[in-house]
Amino acid sequence: MDINLDLIGRAYLDHVDYRVSNLAIMLLIGVIAIHRRAKLKQWVPLQDVVRAALGFLMISTALTIFCVFMLTKPPYLEALSGDNLSTTAFITVFVMLGLGISEIAKLYRNK
Repeated sequence: MDINLDLIGRAYLDHVDYRVSNLAIMLLIGVIAIHRRAKLKQWVPLQDVVRAALGFLMISTALTIFCVFMLTKPPYLEALSGDNLSTTAFITVFVMLGLGISEIAKLYRNK
């Protein structure tokens, strides 16, 4: 079975719009805030909301960068070797996912 990762990456990038992903992040933060309000009987501090938004934005950015560097081979990046693209993508994905997930986990464990 031959899977064309370039087609998968381009399809993802064609269908994921920053407006839709940002709206989904806002809705997710709203649901989390309402859930915590019901659970703790107090509203989430604004600083925590901002940290959560930045965490989700980092995760979204990491996934997009992963698709650009690892799944697709855009013509303007052909001058770079495949090893450089892979290294850049893996470092970016792990750092961004790590930072985003740790920020969200800190918020959930604090209360």
